[in-house]
Amino acid sequence: MKRINSIAAVVLLGIFALGLAGLTLTDASTADSAGEDHLIGVLITREHLDLFDFEGYMNDNVDKIFGGGVIDGDQSAYEGRLYATLVEESYTDEKGRTTTTPNYKFDTVEGISYFAAKISENGEIYTATGGDEGISDGHANIDVTDEGESISLEGTVYVAATSGVITWYCNPVYQSPDGSVYAMTGNGMSADYGYSEGTTSSQTVDATYTVTENGETKTNSTSVKVSVSSLYPPKHIRIIQLDVNSSNIDSADHEPGDLPKTLTPSLETDYIIVETYKTDTNGNEKITRDLYGRDEETLSTFVCRDDGVCIKQFTELKWAETASTEPSDGNADA
Repeated sequence: MKRINSIAAVVLLGIFALGLAGLTLTDASTADSAGEDHLIGVLITREHLDLFDFEGYMNDNVDKIFGGGVIDGDQSAYEGRLYATLVEESYTDEKGRTTTTPNYKFDTVEGISYFAAKISENGEIYTATGGDEGISDGHANIDVTDEGESISLEGTVYVAATSGVITWYCNPVYQSPDGSVYAMTGNGMSADYGYSEGTTSSQTVDATYTVTENGETKTNSTSVKVSVSSLYPPKHIRIIQLDVNSSNIDSADHEPGDLPKTLTPSLETDYIIVETYKTDTNGNEKITRDLYGRDEETLSTFVCRDDGVCIKQFTELKWAETASTEPSDGNADA
């Protein structure tokens, strides 16, 4: 896909730490993590994930607090966990193919999860990448060698530019040797997402572990990068089919979220332009255009949920096997 219109320049904003507990990682130079919990991903929330056992902390330290004693600075024993539930989940890809797979879900909080967990099924253990629909442009790379395993996840959460200044919390997700998955309180990233389309803030959590198996030392690592980027909410979407001479073959208007799952272009269609009509924060109409040639298998559009998160949706393109490839004597504008 080629972008015809340039969108607003990306403004990178700083990330600041919020909350009682941050992310604590193991020192790979000294740790043997064969029996340790490993970082596998993140749970992104709009609210601070308050899991700190304040009551237990106060009960254990009340004498020191009011008696002038020295309080141990290590508060890890009071950092709570939010456990996920393993469920069977159906997934339909952009080509309409449906599969059912086990997946871990955080059902008790509103959030967007993105992780690569170990799944035990039918006597086999494999790594499965799971993510909420709010994760767009996801890229997962799992590299297993004799030296160890490397997991890298990247994804973007798109939000409506009318959201204004908001904070997102990137809570690390871990998996225990027994297979259980849980989230812990993480850090926040904040930006004025109503400033313009393309405002982006990012955060990366990573960890490295040393594992000893059968007398051999291996290094396992996990890195998860999540970006939050703003866009103007789509008002309506127009799909224009053009032939090799750029003559308009067909055009159709759609509401965001109501595009067909499959589109069969006309035999004469050589390429498609998708126009997305938006309104900026000043009330001015904005149009972005995306170009799709005959080598493209899908086209993508956005629809924004009530919570301001914008979901990328896909329409499969079923091109005719033959089409005119020779231009005529004149060209016509779309």
